[in-house]
Amino acid sequence: AGFIENLGLDVPTAVGQMSFAKDDPDRLFFEALSIFWKALEDHLLDQTPPIMTYNRMFSLFGENTPENLKLLSDPLLRPLSHLMIDEFQDVSPQIVSWIRASLREIRSRGPAMHVGRAAQHSSLLCVGDDWQSI
Repeated sequence: AGFIENLGLDVPTAVGQMSFAKDDPDRLFFEALSIFWKALEDHLLDQTPPIMTYNRMFSLFGENTPENLKLLSDPLLRPLSHLMIDEFQDVSPQIVSWIRASLREIRSRGPAMHVGRAAQHSSLLCVGDDWQSI
């Protein structure tokens, strides 16, 4: 389920689009996963305070939900103005979506995001080895 979410996909929807032979031993596992994953997420969100998966947090602030980033204050977003990411080959598509959405929101807010900083623009430096990946 975590790998499916890393790709930015909804687990029950993705599993529903899979097809298995009737005698495939994985078929029953994925059928159960599509049923119980939603129940697990609902249970976690019902906790006090609410709990969510690592992937859920990134999806809430990714490119598909830019309205959520608009709710964050400047001081909360400001540390993301200048990012250096090492081992970029191991970053999931969902995290890339979060980074892109965050930088887009920072740029849209303009100069107010750079108060007290010498650098007046956001920056991103990614370092990785394309011969090596998880």
